[in-house]
Amino acid sequence: MNLANLINKQCSRDPSEVLTEEQAMSLWGEREVARQAAQNMALGVAAVGNLLANVGAEGEVGQETSERLGWFLEEIGGGIFQLVELEQVLSDRINRQKERKQ
Repeated sequence: MNLANLINKQCSRDPSEVLTEEQAMSLWGEREVARQAAQNMALGVAAVGNLLANVGAEGEVGQETSERLGWFLEEIGGGIFQLVELEQVLSDRINRQKERKQ
């Protein structure tokens, strides 16, 4: 599932909506997609940091490359943060759904 579609889908839902069993089960999968995407993005950022540390010591990174990587890391950091928040929203909805069933 495309992350943009996942986020748009969740943002357009009414948080007070009572979900069907199928919709509730779908939330579990969507939460896992968000969690895995955040983990993969974090590992990618760590890899870029490792690469920069190794080539930076030799002075092999140009100013333009360094600047572009800096902006990239800023964007990815914001994306990771949003995915973590999305995971929390999905967890909250799942918990509310469980409470309604009881």
